[in-house]
Amino acid sequence: MTASIARSRYKQMDAAAAPEIESPYKVVLVTLTELDKSLAVLVNAKVNDRRLPDDHINRCFTAIYILQSSLDFEKGGANWRTVCSKFTNIAVFRF
Repeated sequence: MTASIARSRYKQMDAAAAPEIESPYKVVLVTLTELDKSLAVLVNAKVNDRRLPDDHINRCFTAIYILQSSLDFEKGGANWRTVCSKFTNIAVFRF
């Protein structure tokens, strides 16, 4: 078995084990949790002068997009715009 096949099977098992999310609030919580994990990986890589892992960079941008697109700007007004800019700033300043 090659490393790429093993990695692929691991990812398939990991995806199959992912919990079903029932509430939109849980989607946001899970997304924030995953964003935090990927940001921690990127910070660790930067601190140790290693190359930033592309998959975690992509995960961060995907999480930020999910979080930004889940905001209701009409109901939230200026508060949601502030939150939206915070999501973007987190990614920029953390890595």
